[in-house]
Amino acid sequence: MGAAIAGAVVAALLLLYPARASAAAAAGEGRRLHTLFSVECGDYFDWQAVGLLHSLRKARQPGGVTRLVSCVEDQLPSYRGLRIGHTLQVPSFSRHPRTGDWYPAINKTAGIVHWLKHSPEADNVYWVVILDADQIIRGPIIPWELGAEKGKPFAAYYGGQPGNITRLLSCTDEDLKNYKGHDLAPTHYVPSMSHHPLTGDWYPAINKPAAVLHWLNHVQTDAEFLVILYADMIMRGPITQWEYGAKRGHPVSTPYEYLIGCDNILAKIHTRNPSACDKVGSVIIMHIDDLRRFALLWLHKSEEVRADKAHYATNITGDIYNSGWISEMYGYSFAAAEIILRHVIRRDIMIYPGYVPLPGAKYRVFHYGLRFGVGNWSFDKADWRNADVVNTCWAKFPEPPDPATIMKQDLDARERDLLSIECGRALNKALYLHHKHRNCPQLGTFRSTSRKADQVSASNKIERVPQKSSTKSMADGREKTVERTAATVQPLHRSRRLARSSTMWIIAMWVLSIVVFLLVISVFFTEQRRNV
Repeated sequence: MGAAIAGAVVAALLLLYPARASAAAAAGEGRRLHTLFSVECGDYFDWQAVGLLHSLRKARQPGGVTRLVSCVEDQLPSYRGLRIGHTLQVPSFSRHPRTGDWYPAINKTAGIVHWLKHSPEADNVYWVVILDADQIIRGPIIPWELGAEKGKPFAAYYGGQPGNITRLLSCTDEDLKNYKGHDLAPTHYVPSMSHHPLTGDWYPAINKPAAVLHWLNHVQTDAEFLVILYADMIMRGPITQWEYGAKRGHPVSTPYEYLIGCDNILAKIHTRNPSACDKVGSVIIMHIDDLRRFALLWLHKSEEVRADKAHYATNITGDIYNSGWISEMYGYSFAAAEIILRHVIRRDIMIYPGYVPLPGAKYRVFHYGLRFGVGNWSFDKADWRNADVVNTCWAKFPEPPDPATIMKQDLDARERDLLSIECGRALNKALYLHHKHRNCPQLGTFRSTSRKADQVSASNKIERVPQKSSTKSMADGREKTVERTAATVQPLHRSRRLARSSTMWIIAMWVLSIVVFLLVISVFFTEQRRNV
């Protein structure tokens, strides 16, 4: 019996040890921590407080917890929830004492100010975690583990990705005159280098390093890390440097295995450190100091590889077009090798829809750069190169299948198809919200627009851009593919209308045939009667 009791005591101490260790860590080295959340008197907030407090205990959140309760005087006599957790009563500002404005949400800030002025706890902590009552905590929130510092608080971003977002828009002066998408995103305008100003080479991919360099030279930023993405990506969750381990001198990126030039003569020609060449690209997380050292080299190396036509061959570059089209990607890898930027390569950040996901990977980015599909449905961004789905009200892409219809024995194939459907739906949802934000007329009251709602008309003209040598033939081939695909795409409602029209014609022909038959019979019998 004594041994059993001793065992139970030891087990209890072991269970408490992580929480005590966290609390001890929080108390040491100026890291005392306290958690606050604000509520009002009433049953509605009481059950939320019970849920939050339980989750904080289960997550073993270090430090104390205070519930800030705002009550008007006539509520207090009947209020029964004062004993729910450690509570500090604060004056209610739901009805502003001066303006009379009714705004209960202001009690959150008013309650925190009251706590700072009147609670002894506020004098004995270094860090404060502020939560809402309608939250459930799944793990401890430790400010210094999340990268918070004095003068640099940490907060969740409403919308997902923390920090500011800038679109780098490369346009010629002539293009800007007719461009209609200025308000799509916060934008930094960059002179277009699609046609190189010195060589005349047509290579739009060079605009990426050129735009990053232009932004660095013309914009003041206090950002410590930059996340660089492509436009043909869909975010599934936030990308942060602390989660993926980016550091100064060690950017994070995703693998590009087909950059075989890192392993052959191409790297030996274009960098002094071929052994430091990482086959990476796409998603990039880089410290601002590294980017400032790196950006000019990225542009220079891209131009250098692009000019090296002697090594365009697929067996040297991995470029299936033999055209130097991925020169910018090599420019990135060779520039990083030149200054010994060694990457943390993460395969769990990005996935191409249509690829089988890694087991347990929680991808943050879809990169829909290639055709993907499920069953008879498919999507290729190149098919929509000249379709204006942004400025045509309620335009969208073909809807992917219902996920409930994906019944496959192969779990890998099922996960692959579900991710493809998610990407397709995300694109259409983004377009829907965009059209809603533009105050497009309701679908039921705008027939001429709803004709284009399911798909954009295939009659859009294909604009051809003059290109050079093998790049021109590649783009021409892509445009022909667009034309063929566009010619076969039919709006769903149009096919239904044609079906209904065909049915009506068939019925009309039957009616006409019957009328003619009866007329002939009538004439025949009339002649017979006359003869008699």
